[in-house]
Amino acid sequence: MLNETKRRGTGMSIIFAGITTCFALILLIVTTGRTQNPSPQGAANAAAQAAFNKDLTAANAGDVQAQLRVGKAYYDARHMDRNFTEAARWFRQASQNGSAEANAWLVQCYLEGRGVPQDKSFALALTQKAADAHDPTGLRFLGVMNENGDGVPVNFFRAADLFSQGAALNDAGSIDHMGKLYQRGMGVVRNPEKARSLFEQAAALGDSWGQLHLAEMVLDGKSNKPAGPNEAKAKKLLEDSSDQGNRVAAFRLGMMYFHGRGVPKSDAKAVQYFRKSAARGFAFAQRLMGVAFETGRGVPTNLVHAYVWYSVADRQGDSISSRLLEHVKPKMTAAEIQQAQAVVDKWNTKIEQTD
Repeated sequence: MLNETKRRGTGMSIIFAGITTCFALILLIVTTGRTQNPSPQGAANAAAQAAFNKDLTAANAGDVQAQLRVGKAYYDARHMDRNFTEAARWFRQASQNGSAEANAWLVQCYLEGRGVPQDKSFALALTQKAADAHDPTGLRFLGVMNENGDGVPVNFFRAADLFSQGAALNDAGSIDHMGKLYQRGMGVVRNPEKARSLFEQAAALGDSWGQLHLAEMVLDGKSNKPAGPNEAKAKKLLEDSSDQGNRVAAFRLGMMYFHGRGVPKSDAKAVQYFRKSAARGFAFAQRLMGVAFETGRGVPTNLVHAYVWYSVADRQGDSISSRLLEHVKPKMTAAEIQQAQAVVDKWNTKIEQTD
């Protein structure tokens, strides 16, 4: 998919979606010490892995749609380690076998140099080819490129036209993008009611960003309202979005529990959702995880884990985490710093292998 910070107007920085193997070990360490029992989520992950194995067999046998799904699985890293090289390979294979959508998915690989050498001109050509074939994903991706000036000059009017074409093909992502344009008044006349209607359509189609954006409109940016129908609706939307891997939705859920808005105030529950968001690469949530472990809020105090989370957020350019990292170091022993840095080094190595 295209970079989420650009696609959906969240205004965040670098993305490291998904969780790597070494960092998964950290997350197990930082739980509250309970034995990990089988859960519905675990069963869902097992089912997803079984589906992936089936798709991989079909992909190797030449099934184009299976090749596309395998590429997406490697790219999104929802149930396995992320592997951009494998993602690009399968997208290319599906593209060569006639998938216009695979052309569109190759775009992000070439735009960001993930799994392939960076080549924005080639990315634009691939996107245009998919859009010319009236592939809804291609139309959406080309719209995003025009919206953000990736390989082309910024053109909100062109972006709105492309999103409109994708929306006419019932592409949930395009519908959500149109909602953002109406919400901000870019390329179209600002119309919050129209924006909400479009977010509702996208959410009904299961789009995680449509669910998030609708929840944000429902909450209306106020943090201390008493529980009511709006809060209950927003909570359900955010849960659905978070379950699909949306790290911003997980963060918003954490904030609901942090403030006690529409739910019982609970630092432990807030940290639970902040951890999900942080593990999916959201720097602000990573910073809050560092604060939680440094202060013992919602989790037992652990300066090693605080150091790790601050370092991961710092790597993404979060300047506040950089300062907090320097603040926590004097509280630690040399052995604790060495232990924490070893984990950070493994994390950085893993990220560099998949960037």
